[in-house]
Amino acid sequence: MKIVHIVNIFAAVVLLAAAASVSVAVWAARQSDLHNYRISLAHTSFEHHLKLAADTYLLFKRFGDLLLADDTGQVADITDISNRLQTHITNIRAAIEQEIELVGDEELAELMLLDKIEEIIDDILDLYRRAQSREAADGIGGDWRQVSLALNEDIKEDFRTLISTALTEEQEEVSRAEAEASAKMALVRMISFGLAVAFLCITAIALIVFRREFTRPLRQLLGGVRQFAAGDFSSRIALPGRSELSEIAGVLDEMSAVVSARTKNLTTQNEELEQAVRQRTETLENC
Repeated sequence: MKIVHIVNIFAAVVLLAAAASVSVAVWAARQSDLHNYRISLAHTSFEHHLKLAADTYLLFKRFGDLLLADDTGQVADITDISNRLQTHITNIRAAIEQEIELVGDEELAELMLLDKIEEIIDDILDLYRRAQSREAADGIGGDWRQVSLALNEDIKEDFRTLISTALTEEQEEVSRAEAEASAKMALVRMISFGLAVAFLCITAIALIVFRREFTRPLRQLLGGVRQFAAGDFSSRIALPGRSELSEIAGVLDEMSAVVSARTKNLTTQNEELEQAVRQRTETLENC
């Protein structure tokens, strides 16, 4: 095989291996960013769910304080809690919508669950507004007691169930994202190990081919050239194959054969000339 063909083949193999390595590195970086972003979204959603639960239970407590102590100063606090709850819901919805864009419609169930939680919070605030609007001059009275019973018997239990489900799903989402990230990283490590083994095999094959196609023939070629330089034109290099080194060795063998033949002819002619000179000398001496 021609040396240029061998070089081209190995160059193509090395380029393919390098391209594969770069592709794996880019894919691994993208996958890492994707999973980190997904884990970040899950953590953000979980954190806002916790804040939503804490503020909602605080809202229940403020209603209880308002009922027991008839403390109208709780109204401003309830309004502030209500605003925070809306902020939490908005942040959770934004995180879930980003998750839907990232992984598809499998996160729609979380959005539906959030809608139910929001409905309960709206019911709580609606009960508060209705009780406040019907508040009589004689104090809080029966409307607030009815609100308290509704909160404790129905709404609070429903909210506890829904928020517990939401927190569990968010924890599972974090666990799934982390497990997928670990699986992808394990796959990347496996591919990287495979590429490393492939590079080692390519290097080993390249060394074997280089030794067989370059080193040994070149040594043999140099040995033949040294013999020619020493005046030994009878030996032949005779490199097998059809590489450029084999062609050079063939040309040198042909040159050696030509030089050897011419040297032999010159030697024969010199011997014949010497013989003729001796005969002529003997003839002259006899005369």
